[in-house]
Amino acid sequence: MKLFRRIFLLVLCLAVWIPFSTTAAEQPASSVVAVTIKGEIDGGQSALLHRAFQEAQKNNAQAMLIELDTFGGLVDAAVQMRDLIIDSPIPTICYIKNRAWSAGALIALAHQSIAIAPGGSIGAAEPIPTTEKTVAALKAEFAATANKTGRNPRVAEAMVDKSLGLPGYAEPGQILALTDYQAKEVGFADFVAVDRAAVLTQYGFAGATVIEYQPQWTDRLA
Repeated sequence: MKLFRRIFLLVLCLAVWIPFSTTAAEQPASSVVAVTIKGEIDGGQSALLHRAFQEAQKNNAQAMLIELDTFGGLVDAAVQMRDLIIDSPIPTICYIKNRAWSAGALIALAHQSIAIAPGGSIGAAEPIPTTEKTVAALKAEFAATANKTGRNPRVAEAMVDKSLGLPGYAEPGQILALTDYQAKEVGFADFVAVDRAAVLTQYGFAGATVIEYQPQWTDRLA
């Protein structure tokens, strides 16, 4: 009787363990597509980002990591990139490597998650030429983007319109640009990350396969 009971328990344990182990083995490894946006924001950068998203979808990636370093560039290209990121069905992570200024700040704010490197900065997005029309349009774009991604639109507006200021960070008449820790304080960065590995770990992708999107020569023709 005792022998029968032991055999029964062994069979029961195997019956429970085998389906579990099979299911675990069938789980696909997580993957992240990484792309670097560096330099002037223009049509070529927009095309590069578009193709990187296509690569992410083709590989069924669980996230897109966009490493950003720019002084700014063309507003229309930045808006195109902003829309790509906002509309992405794939979770997006921005890692500000050095600077996300001007048009780059809009691109960064479109992401669901933002990390910033030590010494990095974001903001300084006053349009050129600085007319009432251009300031109003870009300020609305920044505010809407911040609101969409759960950030304070008032802070975003101060990056565009220097008449606003932000108490403790910029006096009225000064355009707002935030350092790494200031960005974290106001919720425009989730944390300060020393490197890519820290970013991936923070967002639950430690050990994920990173697929580097390599720019094609056609990306620069847009």
